[in-house]
Amino acid sequence: MTVSAFFDTNVLVYAAVGAGRDEHKRKRAMELAESIDFGTSAQVLQEFFVTVVKKVSRPISAAQALEWVEQWTAFPCQTIDHQLVRDPMRLSWRLPKRSEPTRSTGPAPG
Repeated sequence: MTVSAFFDTNVLVYAAVGAGRDEHKRKRAMELAESIDFGTSAQVLQEFFVTVVKKVSRPISAAQALEWVEQWTAFPCQTIDHQLVRDPMRLSWRLPKRSEPTRSTGPAPG
């Protein structure tokens, strides 16, 4: 999948149900969706569905949520497999964060 941005659940939720005090977030999410080449994942689409149908203060119907999901299936959807999950875990284990001191990965001298 080659896109300029990956949209997580929050962006999709704001686009669909952002209102009231979150109206500016809804507008921004829609601007992004209409102006950049983005992708998402099956996991994000599933999280979106559950969130907008069951977890937000003003839920939408399952049918409305499915309409949103159908619109987003026109964009690239990253498959989730063990390698996609494992590789970043390995990187985070091997590469210290900038604020952390470098850790030795070998056995202690002795």
